[in-house]
Amino acid sequence: MLTLPYVVSNETAYSAELSLTPDSDPIRFELIASQPLALRDSLDSGSFADNKLFVTDIDVNGLAYWLELLLIEHEVSTATVFEVLDFGVHAAVISSNLLGLDTQPQWQRLPGNASDIGVSADGSGWAIGTDERGGGFGIYQWLGTTW
Repeated sequence: MLTLPYVVSNETAYSAELSLTPDSDPIRFELIASQPLALRDSLDSGSFADNKLFVTDIDVNGLAYWLELLLIEHEVSTATVFEVLDFGVHAAVISSNLLGLDTQPQWQRLPGNASDIGVSADGSGWAIGTDERGGGFGIYQWLGTTW
């Protein structure tokens, strides 16, 4: 059961309950119940627009997720069904103590001194050295064992 305490759609607020459809692939939820609520300002509310339901925060076993669902069936005579479009873990709450996951970077001290370090899109390491040169300081790329 997924309980959404506050969802806004077309300037109207609702609470909603969705049930996970067993063995569905892709994952689907059926709307079980909804109830209108008083509209209020809320930064953590879900939203429904253009047949997409965006849920800002779901707690599953101590991890906080966001979730985007697509409305795929909505007829008066049938159930209202949503399909998972996308989801992710909130980076701010990831901890190495949760579910045995270790998402913290493993730092390794490298030789030399630098005033700044960076990683390029291809994963290579770069540093701005502390050795003054014409026009500034040296720029170095990590080559696996040396700069």
